[in-house]
Amino acid sequence: MKKLLKMFLASLIAITLIACGSSSVDWWSATGIGAILPIPTKGNGEVYSDTADYFNAYVEDVGEGDFSDYVDACIGVGFDVDSDASTDDYFAYNEDGLELTLYYYDGEYSISLESSKVDSTYTWPTSGLGTLLPEPKSNVGTITTDSSNSFTVYVGESTEEDISNYINECIKAGFDVDYSKDSTSLYAYNEAGISITINDRGFNIMYVSLYGDDDEVAEALGKSTGTSSESSESSDSSISSSSSSSGIRDEFKEAMDSYEDFFDEYIAFMEKYASADSGDALSMLSDYSSYLTKYSETMEKMDAWEDDDLTDEELAYYVEVTARITKKLSEANI
Repeated sequence: MKKLLKMFLASLIAITLIACGSSSVDWWSATGIGAILPIPTKGNGEVYSDTADYFNAYVEDVGEGDFSDYVDACIGVGFDVDSDASTDDYFAYNEDGLELTLYYYDGEYSISLESSKVDSTYTWPTSGLGTLLPEPKSNVGTITTDSSNSFTVYVGESTEEDISNYINECIKAGFDVDYSKDSTSLYAYNEAGISITINDRGFNIMYVSLYGDDDEVAEALGKSTGTSSESSESSDSSISSSSSSSGIRDEFKEAMDSYEDFFDEYIAFMEKYASADSGDALSMLSDYSSYLTKYSETMEKMDAWEDDDLTDEELAYYVEVTARITKKLSEANI
């Protein structure tokens, strides 16, 4: 993992991790969720994952025009619901709620398709970070992360009015420190330093995410800290013992989602810092120092995953997440 992280920081992941495919579309294989997608007609590539819930592939030796053609092909098969597009990325749902993400970068593009996050119901947690939040109006959706340091839920059947009302409820619940908001998004902290991100994901889906380090979580939940080397070793052992030959382990996906959540929050903070006046910017310096500490802690947790332990599907998910982070950092106004 350390080697991959260095590659990410150098923005070389997408180039160095894609294996050469054949000179035709013989490399394409999609019998799971990816079967609904059009087959690329240009370039070489590799399919990294094709399960009932997740598809991931990379296509190389292509140009912007080829990427645009593939976007049009995806629109042609129904991926045009609540779409968001630019010259080098495309995001959309189909009518069944399948979530398509396409990214183009330097002669190659990635294809990711995920099953609907709102085709089932969830039970609101009675312990952990989720208890800091008011329960949403709708119980349709999926809790994708519920760990000691982060909590993420996708809430379906959420109109813009529902999202706006929920944002106001969260502010009343104490997430009113250094906040930035509009009608469908919120970025803020509570007094303990727990950060919250809320936004409209389209398809009537509300995204809600919390993040905090051990001390912040302990303060917010009224618990004492007390991490030890023994608990750390137990965690590492759990990671090792849950290894499997294929698929994406829940704890790995949780780690990667938390990793991306951290960078989402960091980028939002830095954009706010960049636009602040001199007085506000000075007062935010302590928060910036806190983020450097959080960054160090996040990277330590990622180091628990060794390169050789990753399955092909996990490596593909790692590449996808780090590619998204790289793009967000390059586009951020910081």
